[in-house]
Amino acid sequence: MPANENIHSADTARVIGPYADVVVIRHPADGAARVLADYADALAMAVYQERTVQTVWVRWYPGNQALRLDSHLVEELTTEERERLTELGITGYLDWRLSSTLERGPFSRIIIIMQRPISDPVELALPEREPVIYVQQPDGTWIVDPPGAAMLEKTIRLAQDPDRPQATAAFLKVPGGTVIFGGIDWSADPPP
Repeated sequence: MPANENIHSADTARVIGPYADVVVIRHPADGAARVLADYADALAMAVYQERTVQTVWVRWYPGNQALRLDSHLVEELTTEERERLTELGITGYLDWRLSSTLERGPFSRIIIIMQRPISDPVELALPEREPVIYVQQPDGTWIVDPPGAAMLEKTIRLAQDPDRPQATAAFLKVPGGTVIFGGIDWSADPPP
């Protein structure tokens, strides 16, 4: 079925259903396979729900002074995102490390703010619509802002980069394997 065809039509699903025992669907809309399965008399399988994932990687140097952003980070973040950081009570210095985008479908934007390397892998849910800020806390927990953001079941996994043990990277499952993208190299020099 072409990606531009409306899979959310119950009539389309009812027409396809009687002619198939199994329908394999590749569609950019999250939940398209579920809609098809609800209305068709066939097992619907989602091969891959494509998603554009944009990440902004930030190293946080906590401190008592008011929040300061590195000049590149000022350009990377929207005014609303910078205001949200202030409202979260983050103080000290935020240093932009990398922005990366995997372009594959509907848009998810994540700002990942980390203080230190992680010891165990962490799963971060992809936001459905609005950008989400994940802030690593000293005890290893994460603040999610906004707290009530609609999230997808799809996640990215933060873990040690197998090729660069001094780095934390993101891992996203895609057809045929896993893509490693973005991250923070912890061996980089601290800010001036």
